[in-house]
Amino acid sequence: MDSERPRLVETLDTLDDLGVAGEPVTADELADELGCSREAAAERLDELVEWGDLEAKSVGEDGRVWWRSTDATGLDRARFRSLVQTVDEYAIFMLDTEGDVVTWNPGANRIKGYDADEIIGRHFSTFYIDEAVESGVPDRNLRVAAERGSVEDEGWRVRKDGTRFWANVVITAIRDDDGTLRGFAKVTRDMTDRREREEQLRRERDQTEQLLETSPVAISVRDAEGDVVLANEQTQDLLDTSESDLRDGTRPSGEVDIYDSAGEPVAADDLPAVDVVETGDPVYDRELLVEKSDGERRWYSVNAAPVFGPDGDLERVITAGEDVTEIKRRERELETELGGIFGRISDAFYALDEEYRFTHVNERAEELLQHSEEELLDAKLWDVFPGAAEIDAVRDSFETAMETQEPTSYELYFDELGFWVEANVYPSETGVSVYFRDVSDRIARERELRESERRYRTLAEHFPNGLVTLFDADLRYKLAAGQAFERLDVTPESLEGRTPTEAWGEEVGESLEALCSSALDGDHESVEVSYAGRQWVVHAVPITDADGTVFAGLTMAQDITERKEREQRLERFASVISHGLRNPLEIAQIYLNMAREEGDADDFEQVEDALDRMETIIQNLLTTTVGGQTVTDPDAIGLSSVSERAWQTVETGDATLRTDGDLGEILADAEQLQSALESLFRNSVEHGGDGVEVRVGRLDGGFYVEDDGPGIPPERREEVFEYGYTSASGTGIGLAVVRDIVAAHGWEIAATDAADGGARFEVRGVEGASDADSSASDA
Repeated sequence: MDSERPRLVETLDTLDDLGVAGEPVTADELADELGCSREAAAERLDELVEWGDLEAKSVGEDGRVWWRSTDATGLDRARFRSLVQTVDEYAIFMLDTEGDVVTWNPGANRIKGYDADEIIGRHFSTFYIDEAVESGVPDRNLRVAAERGSVEDEGWRVRKDGTRFWANVVITAIRDDDGTLRGFAKVTRDMTDRREREEQLRRERDQTEQLLETSPVAISVRDAEGDVVLANEQTQDLLDTSESDLRDGTRPSGEVDIYDSAGEPVAADDLPAVDVVETGDPVYDRELLVEKSDGERRWYSVNAAPVFGPDGDLERVITAGEDVTEIKRRERELETELGGIFGRISDAFYALDEEYRFTHVNERAEELLQHSEEELLDAKLWDVFPGAAEIDAVRDSFETAMETQEPTSYELYFDELGFWVEANVYPSETGVSVYFRDVSDRIARERELRESERRYRTLAEHFPNGLVTLFDADLRYKLAAGQAFERLDVTPESLEGRTPTEAWGEEVGESLEALCSSALDGDHESVEVSYAGRQWVVHAVPITDADGTVFAGLTMAQDITERKEREQRLERFASVISHGLRNPLEIAQIYLNMAREEGDADDFEQVEDALDRMETIIQNLLTTTVGGQTVTDPDAIGLSSVSERAWQTVETGDATLRTDGDLGEILADAEQLQSALESLFRNSVEHGGDGVEVRVGRLDGGFYVEDDGPGIPPERREEVFEYGYTSASGTGIGLAVVRDIVAAHGWEIAATDAADGGARFEVRGVEGASDADSSASDA
């Protein structure tokens, strides 16, 4: 062994050279062989005694001899122990038969983090994660090692600091010659890095497989011998075969014929991938025509690249084939059309070289420039129009484009040609390409539009209760104004330059764009839309030039929210009239006929009651006409006095009214407040039963009217305020009238339970007269 081998093993080997087992040796003899001091040799011999591999005794007064045990395993144990103590890559330690740690090497300290004195004597399950311990993995490993001689296991283990590592573990049973189990040797290797590499490789492999299968490109992989080891579905479709056939070595073009760009057949040994295998050089953009057995022909652009290993040897070849059939078809079309392509450009086109000489010109350019192709080719534009005042501006545009290599454009009136020119100039290293057109009509329309904007602006800015917009042929607003903008969250300026959808949102914008398009078609139409909680009717009309050609449009939007609300109220009125008056009319007619036949006074009273009921319905309908209005000039009204007056106008029978003293004054319209109280009192009398008591009182910021009748079910408390709702013989109008009057004052009303279970109506948001006086004095 060389000088780096374990020291104790070196000592034992030297002893072997000095003599056979059992013969004594002195420290001087060993020192001579090792070339060290007598004291160093004696120290080595004593260490072997401690390990149990040598025996020693004193000879004379100062002498001492050592000899090796006749046990042949002694040398092996010493070598093993010495080796174990110097190995740092592996955790190597001994376990007793119960699994407790007996020895500990530096590798175990490095991998597991425990010092020898911390771990010797503890059970080796300390290194297992909780899940493994709970499932009995440590005990099972010892049992298998004892039964089979050894066991190998991989899994997560835990270090002293609680971190985990992936371990490869081999546990070997140690037995005496007679087979008695003496313990176990356990070797652990930290495989975390390897596992992470494997996981990374697995993830990369999965990603690669997914990429291959989802790629629109035909991808295949060959090994260094040229055999196909992988082919995605696109490759299989391309070659009209399966991956297994390709791996078996079937000619890749077995079911197809392959031709190069010159139309010559391509043999299997001349495919790009095979060329790379043979030469190691990549192949780029090789075009191949693939013809399948069904006659389908597709062009592919094929790239093949080598992949070399760390030693520089070819490991594999990756081939990618992209379907370029459509590109080839388009190229052929372009080649066919190239000669006349300039003539088919709708815009006028011409190209100039770096000397600004005409090199190409299409028919439209000949027409607009008023010169033939023969006259223009090889001439300069400023030579063709030497007297044009605008030629300097054109020259500057060309020179700027050439200097900056950035596109430029210009728009000017070319007096010598007699029309407005809009041109886009595209530079190249060899000149400029110019696309231009006659835009005189557009310029004229824009002038007309600006003039229309000037004419309509005054109208738009003073348009009452609405909006006016002017839009161009692209449905973009050029003008927006109107008094209604004051209550919208958009400004006239924010609309200009935007389309209706951009300005108002998709739902409203789609309707308005359809309306504006109709106007540009010459139609006069209108549409109703909802925006910002308001209802609008929008009219659109076309705007024409002097020749009658439509070039823009105008919209006028009117806020019709109040009108719609009036219409809804009228609809409700009509419904109530048609249903509410029919019943009392029928009753009156029946009793009138009976009175005529029998002359009974009670019949006339019934007729009178029916007529009174009809009058009540009519009065209620008249009252609701204020429902869409707002009370703007209220008076200070005594709530107690107006309650008494309202009670006197209602047929109350044996019902009673109670007010708790002076209820103070509130700000309200006297007549409307009395009508509301009459309807509330009438509701209590009609539904409260005989002898019902009605009470009026104040709330914090309002007042209430309640009775001790049966009350209103919770699920009906919203419905009672709807027109036409009635639970018995009512008109279905009274409480709806109350709701409208309350809303006209800016108040709120809600139905709830009275203290004793009856119906209670609470009106809130009411301003008292004292509150108004206080506000005025504060001001």
